[in-house]
Amino acid sequence: LNDSGTFANSLVLDDGILEVTAQPTLSGVVSQQAASKIKLAQSASLTTQQAVDLGSSVLSLEGPGTFTNGQSFVLDQPDAGLEFKGAVVITGDIELGGGVFRSSGDSEVSGALSLSSAASVEIASQKTLSYSGAEVSIGQNTLTMEGGGKLLNSSALVLGDVQSALTLDGIGLINSVRVDADSAEGRGLELKQPAEITTLEVNKAARLSILENAELSGTVKLNPDSSLSPSGAGVLSSDIDLAGGLLKVEDTRSLPGTLSLSVSSEVEVLGELTLSRSSGLGLGPHTLSVSGGGSLKVPGDLKLDNELSELVLGGVTLD
Repeated sequence: LNDSGTFANSLVLDDGILEVTAQPTLSGVVSQQAASKIKLAQSASLTTQQAVDLGSSVLSLEGPGTFTNGQSFVLDQPDAGLEFKGAVVITGDIELGGGVFRSSGDSEVSGALSLSSAASVEIASQKTLSYSGAEVSIGQNTLTMEGGGKLLNSSALVLGDVQSALTLDGIGLINSVRVDADSAEGRGLELKQPAEITTLEVNKAARLSILENAELSGTVKLNPDSSLSPSGAGVLSSDIDLAGGLLKVEDTRSLPGTLSLSVSSEVEVLGELTLSRSSGLGLGPHTLSVSGGGSLKVPGDLKLDNELSELVLGGVTLD
């Protein structure tokens, strides 16, 4: 398509390639009978006004141009879905479900992502998917992130239900995750492979399972009325900001990252917790309450370094 007019006819994609070099609008029905590709040249833009019927196949959208879908892409069929290639830009909404959502290029989505059921997002290794839409509510579903690439999301992935679950199974980095609801048993966050969450903000009781050979890096912020309970044989190496919340350790665990105190907070140790940093922990003008009956090892010392510093020990062994 090398014109910028409006095309009212229906368009059927059947194992073909549609190349767009201008800014046309398709007002008719667009459907796919077999896996096809839409190639959008530099500065090209294709706008669809009706919902695109993906059929039972994967539709490839290849940049560097822009695709504007007037109606949401609905990815609810196991073998159907979308693949982004090149620096394609998608400005419409995408509803994730049981279908395929794969990014194998440095792509961008500015429409809203939503979940209708359990879903997965695959971002290829050394590739980046930039997301500038609204916050992504996981709801009562499981969202699995995989592929080895990076999700640069300006709005958080939100675990806002007791059944919300976020599984990181090979994804390299996610910019922002927030926990707004207590995690039910077996739900919450699970790491199967090493990953970085640039900012993990916790507002409720979050469960964090880190499997063997997995490691979580980045930053964790525990806000007032929140708690974080890490488990599993993997490593929690994120820097942790105790900002009014509770860090609860029930096993034997070492924290190689920085533990800091920005608001009076609590640490509950039922097992054994070691703060690996030789710099220790300065309390500043805050209160740190340590309880649980376990053992807390601080090679660099707990430092009451302000006249308002207060350390409250309740049945814990301090080494």
